[in-house]
Amino acid sequence: MVLFFNVASGGDAAAGKATFEAKCADCHYADDFAGEAAGNIVALIGAEETKAAHEGKADLSALSDADIANVAAFLASAK
Repeated sequence: MVLFFNVASGGDAAAGKATFEAKCADCHYADDFAGEAAGNIVALIGAEETKAAHEGKADLSALSDADIANVAAFLASAK
């Protein structure tokens, strides 16, 4: 859990919200962060874990580590 907050603290929550709404909300519903097919992404702890969780499922190549850190910051702020 410490890693999650370290990653999240380096991100920009406002930018993360915009990225989440544009790239993540279709599968990870913004209201509850637990899309049926997606699982609870609040539990993910960082960029590497996020990439591993999406292997073969979604194209994260358009998301940089900074984008993922921003989304993590947004999710951490929304808890």
